[in-house]
Amino acid sequence: MIKLIRFIQKYSTQLKYWLLFFAIIFMIFAIRSYLNNIAILDAIDWVEKEKKAKIDEINFTQNFLTKYLWSDYADYFLAHENSILYKNEFILRLDMNIHNQDLT
Repeated sequence: MIKLIRFIQKYSTQLKYWLLFFAIIFMIFAIRSYLNNIAILDAIDWVEKEKKAKIDEINFTQNFLTKYLWSDYADYFLAHENSILYKNEFILRLDMNIHNQDLT
């Protein structure tokens, strides 16, 4: 026990520096582990949001879009969505000319 006390008294400065060095190294490891944990949680949240978006898209396609595309009016609606006109149809363009008038 006395040898240990003498050793600590003799090398106290060096021991402090070594302890500081190891404390800094362990802090770096702890920070890196924490950042990895945050990155993993963010990735999980992103995957869950993407999964929900795909499920919503599939539900829309199965419940609405397929019925819409198989209907009798599908070609008519799709043509109008793509700005294709049928016979006896035309596009109206309305222009408004507004003149500024002085109130004085």
